[in-house]
Amino acid sequence: MAKDSVVLLLVVFLVLASNISLVCDASESGNESSKLYIVYMGSLPKEESYSPTSHHISLLQQVIDDDNDIQNCLVRSYKKSFNGFAAILNDQQREKLAGMTGVVSVFLSQEYHLTTTRSWDFIGLPQSIKRDQTVESDLVIGVIDTGIWPETESFNDKGI
Repeated sequence: MAKDSVVLLLVVFLVLASNISLVCDASESGNESSKLYIVYMGSLPKEESYSPTSHHISLLQQVIDDDNDIQNCLVRSYKKSFNGFAAILNDQQREKLAGMTGVVSVFLSQEYHLTTTRSWDFIGLPQSIKRDQTVESDLVIGVIDTGIWPETESFNDKGI
């Protein structure tokens, strides 16, 4: 059971690290009024011919004028566990996308911080860790919420 907890915490860390890099990509785009948004489109269609990335690009083509900007704005296309994408958009583009057929919601990507006091020690990671983008790019994340137990060592705040 302890090994499963370590794996789950490592997965959560990788998700958080991935979100932080997406936020950095948005801030480096050069357009101060643009922000990183997640466009959620519900479940993936069952048709074999459906191409999520092509569909996501076609939606962006309807709200962004320049084809070169579309490639720069599309940060990530989600195509394994749900249908959606992450894109750098301004407020007007976000509003247009939010009103389109097939779009369930458009929300601002947010950065979250770990809330335990001993996460690194608990999962046995060194203070610095080397990232591997090729491994992280095809990661499918599952979160199992078993509740919070204050007695868990990861919440131990002795000495802090």
